[in-house]
Amino acid sequence: MMKRCVTTCGMMVFLLVCMAARADDFPKGTFTIKVGEDKWSIKYQDKEKFLLYRNGQETCGGTYRVAKDEVEIKLDKGAFDDKNAEKVGKYKWKLDDKKLSFTKVEDEFEGRVKVLTSGPWVME
Repeated sequence: MMKRCVTTCGMMVFLLVCMAARADDFPKGTFTIKVGEDKWSIKYQDKEKFLLYRNGQETCGGTYRVAKDEVEIKLDKGAFDDKNAEKVGKYKWKLDDKKLSFTKVEDEFEGRVKVLTSGPWVME
């Protein structure tokens, strides 16, 4: 009985460590994607901040928060005219060989959805 409890507790600790590490795996750095005629870049920084560029010009900034395989993204106030732009968007994320992909979980700002989910973002 004691051996079984130790094994179960050990497995639970292992799973918790793996889940926590997933959030730490979210990459910092600059990723780019081409959407139509526009080249978009996101620079993920420390302290859960990012900058967004369109065709080399800084468009806005914001914050992000990672929990396991999900990321919440919030743009700075006044970044876009759409009232939904300031709401938090929630996405599943996946990093595969320097390519970052997003899948919408919940987001009312269609502009962000279109740009983030257009394909994989490539690390520069």
